[in-house]
Amino acid sequence: MLNSLEYPSAAKKGKAISCSMNWENKGVAPVYNTFEVALQLVSKTNPEKRFTVVTDGDLKTVFPGNAEMKSSLTIPAEVEDGEYDVELGVVDPTTKKPVVNLAIAGKTADGWYKMGAITVSN
Repeated sequence: MLNSLEYPSAAKKGKAISCSMNWENKGVAPVYNTFEVALQLVSKTNPEKRFTVVTDGDLKTVFPGNAEMKSSLTIPAEVEDGEYDVELGVVDPTTKKPVVNLAIAGKTADGWYKMGAITVSN
């Protein structure tokens, strides 16, 4: 379960941003499968424009209990300037499609979770 995600409200394309996540594993074992934590940027003016960016966070480090995960990701250079919705997903490393249901609100029809917004510029 994701308790919180913090990231900057603005970013420069082609540049790295840092994010901080607080995860809670309510089970009795760590995650054994190789999943990736990804953010999807969805254009507010054209929702067909989506950019998926995998973080360097490792869910295998989330043992039962709470865990802070510091991560970084680079905003793709091809992202156009503008406002984007930020969605989070635990994705299959091959397809980059969400494969894990999280115990949080905001799930979209395609399995991502709405987390907030970000402004991208040059």
